[in-house]
Amino acid sequence: MALTKDKKHIPIMLAHLDDEADSIDAMKEIIGMAESFDAHDYIDAVLNSIPVLTKSAPEWLKNIIYRIANSKLHIDLFKKQLPLHQDKENIANYLQLFLSNNPEKEQVINYIINK
Repeated sequence: MALTKDKKHIPIMLAHLDDEADSIDAMKEIIGMAESFDAHDYIDAVLNSIPVLTKSAPEWLKNIIYRIANSKLHIDLFKKQLPLHQDKENIANYLQLFLSNNPEKEQVINYIINK
């Protein structure tokens, strides 16, 4: 899937993340493969996957958001795409929850959600 670089595969990969998975390395590999796609497509897929991942893989979602918060390119794309997303309010609420557990990312998260 990752070799094709077809953006339709990113949500499929992200849907395989599972906090109960036996192989942490496999989960990390999934995230790495998803990140290897075009950054705009990756952020779009993450935004669309947040509602599902909050239920099926909340710990891996935290990892994804943390990694996004460490990349200027991903931060800027997330900030640009979030206001256009149909579920922007719920995603902003999730980011606030993320922030409560990761206060060191306050500046970045506030930048993304325009606080």
